[in-house]
Amino acid sequence: MTFHPFPQLDVIQKASQKGRILFDCYRLLYKEDFWQIVIRRLNLLSYLQNSIVNNMIKEIIYELRIGKFRFSNTSKLNNHLHTKDSLVKEAVVVILEYIYPMKGFDQSSLPKTDPSFFTLQKLITWDNMKWFIKISFDKIIYSEQFIEFVMTMIKGKVNDHRFIQLVFYASMMSQQKHCHTYTYPMSKLANLIKYIFQESIVQNIQDIIKRNNDSPIKLVYNRAELLIGINDTKPHALSLLREINDELVHGYIHFFCNIQLNLYHIGDNIDFQKYQLLPKGAFGSNPDKNQRLRLIVPKKQMNQWVSRNEYGDLQEYISLARRKLLYFSDQRILRIYNEELISFANHYVFAANFNDIEKIVHLAESSFLKTLAFKYKTTSKQIAFSLKQKNQHGRVGLVCKSNFHIFIKMHHLKLYRKKILQIISNM
Repeated sequence: MTFHPFPQLDVIQKASQKGRILFDCYRLLYKEDFWQIVIRRLNLLSYLQNSIVNNMIKEIIYELRIGKFRFSNTSKLNNHLHTKDSLVKEAVVVILEYIYPMKGFDQSSLPKTDPSFFTLQKLITWDNMKWFIKISFDKIIYSEQFIEFVMTMIKGKVNDHRFIQLVFYASMMSQQKHCHTYTYPMSKLANLIKYIFQESIVQNIQDIIKRNNDSPIKLVYNRAELLIGINDTKPHALSLLREINDELVHGYIHFFCNIQLNLYHIGDNIDFQKYQLLPKGAFGSNPDKNQRLRLIVPKKQMNQWVSRNEYGDLQEYISLARRKLLYFSDQRILRIYNEELISFANHYVFAANFNDIEKIVHLAESSFLKTLAFKYKTTSKQIAFSLKQKNQHGRVGLVCKSNFHIFIKMHHLKLYRKKILQIISNM
């Protein structure tokens, strides 16, 4: 049973997951049914009549069949050639996403966060790890040389010269500064190419770990960070570190991004995905027996986040008015604060010291009151009294269209967290 209206995509995905070499990806572009998927994904094409889009698709298919299709390189929006470029680039993305499906389970019911919930869920089950290798690779240089390098990686999975060529030229188009996000998000294909690059690095490291299966070694990664746990001696951990470093050097990975490799002992200060990792029992008097590693919200991250959002100074516990928000409506200012706090709490949903976020919530509420006080040239106490008077429960909030919107409390963040953890546990 296929779960997609175009069955060949499911076939490609299953073959890719089994490590098979893929053929005839280019020939998928001859099928009009396939292009209906592309059209639905580019919903900004709704300004065009269906007959115009369908004729455009037939034109693209004909040019692809006879090998005459070329990207136009035009910068004019709503231009016929520009629209064709957008369609073909999106088609390339669709196929590549089935060849390189994102790791982890479906997170459509979960909030968008920086770390992968699946990654962190695996990490807290690690037991008896003595040494950790952390690998970071960032600042990828998206250039023609980089794109050519990634094409050689794709050739390891896809034996289809015409499709590889099309991906290359589409990727080169995504590099152009004149690409417009109105009809096609420039970063979509570029980010996918970077993902394939990172995925290939991780695959090579996983192959090294398989060759060192004489001792327990585990690996998790998300985006530009990779963490390896080793339950063995320091010499073995150093040997593995050297082997990985040699692989990265010989693979010329360092030419295209900054790579950092570090070896840590379990007792060291280890950061991963903006969490601090501590061994079981190192934090709190009643550690959860199901967690082998403790994930902590670092004080440094809390301080930086409060400072970046201009709440004030968390260390001195001094709140400030946010003058950049003065020209917004009161309702929008309230919504900005609430969304920021929810986002921070969602990022640290696995934190053992989740309750420490309450300090930020109180500081943020004080900052919110001072912002409104500065806006109306009064005091935060008067603002707080005025807002609480409008609500029988005495909570800070605003009336909007007969509805009362409160400033979010730690109680609500805990409920959000409980809901997310429940969804994860059921998957």
